[in-house]
Amino acid sequence: MGVEEERARELKGAAGLKQIKKGFCFQPVHDELFALGWPHIRMLSDVSVEPYKLALYHLMQTDFDLKLTWPRSLALALVRAWGIGRLYDIAPGKREIREEVKEALWNLEPMGEKEVTSLIHTRMDTTPLWVGDRATESFALLAEALTGPEVIARAIVTALEGMQPEELVDMKPMPALLTYQLGYFLLRMPAEQGDALRERARHVLHHTADLAPGSGTRLPQTPCHARSLMLVLQGADAAHATTDHDLRWYTHVNDPVPIRMRASINRGFTLPDARLVWIGGPRILEARFGGWYKKLGSTDQKWFMEQMAPVKAVEVIPIMLALAAESTVRPQARSWLLKHRDFAMPVVERLASVSNPHAADAKKFLASLDE
Repeated sequence: MGVEEERARELKGAAGLKQIKKGFCFQPVHDELFALGWPHIRMLSDVSVEPYKLALYHLMQTDFDLKLTWPRSLALALVRAWGIGRLYDIAPGKREIREEVKEALWNLEPMGEKEVTSLIHTRMDTTPLWVGDRATESFALLAEALTGPEVIARAIVTALEGMQPEELVDMKPMPALLTYQLGYFLLRMPAEQGDALRERARHVLHHTADLAPGSGTRLPQTPCHARSLMLVLQGADAAHATTDHDLRWYTHVNDPVPIRMRASINRGFTLPDARLVWIGGPRILEARFGGWYKKLGSTDQKWFMEQMAPVKAVEVIPIMLALAAESTVRPQARSWLLKHRDFAMPVVERLASVSNPHAADAKKFLASLDE
């Protein structure tokens, strides 16, 4: 059994499975994982690695790697490091990882609820310098993979319940991004437990933050815990009312129409996100992401490829052809087309036979089969 099957088995009975879209992916396990928040989910492998040097490498990267599957030992090291309030000693022209952080990387004991709750609470209040949104989301998702969605969701809600009203609306982008992850964890919890935590979160929003509908309180317009709670609990309405309408704030939406609208009219750059494709439908690929993958670096092209690979949609095929023609993931894209030959080839042959923007890539791929 692979790591994806193991993850799906762990989450049997989760609330998100009621929204499953059978046939969206080639494999039923991916249908389940998309309903549970893919690609905002992490899998753990028991591949043996020496995590210390690998963790140091990842911690020093400006743009953190967004892989779906991580060795368990490396995940433990990274989560314990990120949970420390201060990661680096910083001087002019110099950034070094602190000794306390390096010590944490050697602790590979299983992580319990008490420890991870403490780490979450630290990050709900402070952001280490040089830690951006990719590392912040990865911290939360890897912590969840190590301990379970209930543990992390409970830690987030408990931290929010302990805050004063002004703390909930203070502009803190990275702590607010942690709260935003709550929406994914609720998908991966049984409905009864998730509903109880959702009600506690709603109480924080409506009472402590005084943001109940009709309260008259000015809606937050900058990243803060209260805005994140609104996005989790109110979906598209909150995204319309409190954000710049960037698609990244629409991943807790259930209605595909707002996604399709924003994909069509908003021109800001958003890192391709397969959850938006799951919500809005594959038609948004051309409208929104189209050839944007060409603007991505090597690491992000791999991320795009990894999160889109399970999707069974004809709209994916032109993108794979383009990636196979010119990208840093040419072998992977070619392998995808060959692996799904029965599904892809009729579309490839049709694209090669008529005038369209993808004809050249389709002809190039067909010619390569004869080499």
